[in-house]
Amino acid sequence: MKKLIITTFIVTIIMMSFPFIQKVEAIYNDRLPGSGNITTVQVNIDNGLEQRYITAWNSAVSDWNSAQSNITFDVTTAPSGNLLSAQSYATEPNLFGRITYHGLSDSTTPFSTYLNTSNSNIMTSALTRRSTASHELGHALGLADNSLNPSIMNTSRNRTSIYTPQPTDITNVNFLYD
Repeated sequence: MKKLIITTFIVTIIMMSFPFIQKVEAIYNDRLPGSGNITTVQVNIDNGLEQRYITAWNSAVSDWNSAQSNITFDVTTAPSGNLLSAQSYATEPNLFGRITYHGLSDSTTPFSTYLNTSNSNIMTSALTRRSTASHELGHALGLADNSLNPSIMNTSRNRTSIYTPQPTDITNVNFLYD
């Protein structure tokens, strides 16, 4: 019994000494863009959107591109198969956004991702739109939802104060694309 207590204590100390072990909680959603060996993900912003949604997607792309260097987004008018849009999910008004993968089971591309126009916070708050767009782009890079704080991938984050990728998110993306 004494050995078990000592062993448990030692393991606890080791885990506390390496905070990155806790970050592995939900780093990866089992998908990467393309083969996972790319440096740029091309995306199309739906040109039929209201300006507030276009602005949110452009801000989120800019936030991810300036936050880390291992992979970037390229907004293009050429068909990419990766759509950034907005759509009403009237039966799910508490949903902020959604991503749908159309490719292989281990690939995030091609994808379509949407801001939910039925969510009152999405409708009225520019920061909430930007936060949700950044979160959905995190999924496009292969990140899973998590409960880390602060993290753009935390589904319980304050969307008006955490609207850009955080150091944990950047570390996790760079880990996936190292």
